[in-house]
Amino acid sequence: MSAIPANPKPKALIVPHKHKVVLPTVLAHCKPGELPANMLKDVKPYGKLLFCAADAWLAFKERAHQEGIATFKPSSANDCYRSIATQTIAWNDRMTTEVIAGVKPRIYQGKNFYLKPGKAPIAQPGKSNHNWGISVDVSEASGARFEFMAEHALEYGFTWELDSEKWHINYFRGDSIPDAVTAWKKAKALL
Repeated sequence: MSAIPANPKPKALIVPHKHKVVLPTVLAHCKPGELPANMLKDVKPYGKLLFCAADAWLAFKERAHQEGIATFKPSSANDCYRSIATQTIAWNDRMTTEVIAGVKPRIYQGKNFYLKPGKAPIAQPGKSNHNWGISVDVSEASGARFEFMAEHALEYGFTWELDSEKWHINYFRGDSIPDAVTAWKKAKALL
């Protein structure tokens, strides 16, 4: 009989699917993090998303509530659309130019930046899907909530980007509205 290690290495998280993000054509003449206010829609309790991503999120959220997931929301207002200014503040909070041994640097504005210990990874300002208003960091994406997300995200046009961020989902359908979102909009008389 072999001995079981005292601290077994945790299994790597694998998100259910990753699809290439197709940006809606309405974004063609926009800069990331500089979307006009009339393209953004509130997703209460806080945050804003690009209108098509917002509709998909609101439909997904309603389905979550119907299936007994009482809380289905972004982690904070900054975990939906982020302006360049907001992304830059978050970048500066999480990254440093001071060399950290064993941490692979990322280049931004021609400088090496290192992720500070204990901080969540973040994309460079202008490189995040949050800057397009199509990403949501889902609060407490674990247990039944994550199982629900894994089972139904595709129906509403959401996918994952990274295995290491199971809370971070992107609306990836571009101009193609998922059937579940169309049905939700019809039921709400939004079409």
